[in-house]
Amino acid sequence: MIFVEEAETISTSAPNKKAKTSHQPAVCNKDKSTAVDKLLAKFIISNNFLLDVSKTPFLADLLKSIAEFGPTYELPNYLALKSQMIPDAREKLRNTLQISRDLSRKQAVHC
Repeated sequence: MIFVEEAETISTSAPNKKAKTSHQPAVCNKDKSTAVDKLLAKFIISNNFLLDVSKTPFLADLLKSIAEFGPTYELPNYLALKSQMIPDAREKLRNTLQISRDLSRKQAVHC
């Protein structure tokens, strides 16, 4: 298991606005970062993912969210993923794509 030192808080707001903070792990040395990189490579290879998965914003969002949640995050179980979470995500993606297609068609008509 890889342990990351306490997260540092970074302010992302203007002086007069309410501060938004994000917690980013403070990887204290290159060895820990390299170990995490190797785990990512192992995960991609062992699941037969295309390397292109590393280019998607979804992987970055997932990893950042897990890092922000912290070490107590537990993966959902297989049944929850299969019966609820994956179907819900597919439906949301279909709806988003349909809205995008509809907007593209409307823009094409107006050109």
